[in-house]
Amino acid sequence: MSKREKIIVGAMLLAVVYAIYILFLASPRNPAPSAQFKTEKGLDNLNAFITKVADNTKRGLNKRQSYILKKAQEKWVQDPLVQLKNNKLAQQQNTTPGVLKGKIMYSGFLQMGNRRLAIINGMEYENGDKLEPGGYVVQRIYPNHVILITMDGNRKKFILPLEEMQ
Repeated sequence: MSKREKIIVGAMLLAVVYAIYILFLASPRNPAPSAQFKTEKGLDNLNAFITKVADNTKRGLNKRQSYILKKAQEKWVQDPLVQLKNNKLAQQQNTTPGVLKGKIMYSGFLQMGNRRLAIINGMEYENGDKLEPGGYVVQRIYPNHVILITMDGNRKKFILPLEEMQ
């Protein structure tokens, strides 16, 4: 065995002998007086806190606490974790365009560079073009739908979905 291995084995044996002495031969120690003082002081603080809480409950609840307790017991109208939408979003959702179906049919989409074309009723239209059958103007062209607006004073928006032929 090398010198290094002998040192490691010796240190291990010393650790085992010390562990046996601590576990089996040494007498149990009494806690230090400062530890007893800390636990007694902690118990005194805990007793003072409990006494304070008991005194406050004897006096009853103030208006604020009774209001909170009353509101907590009521049934909630809305989930408090759901975020409310601001008025702008609510107005936009109320003015979402309707889906237009019927005599007008969007059957194809073409894109050549920056130019987009929609095939509506067999004819090609770009943004801003007026439709032949009825008072609509093409506002925006997308691959899966076209947004049309009416030419009257209301300027209502309608979505014309793509209808694929089979």
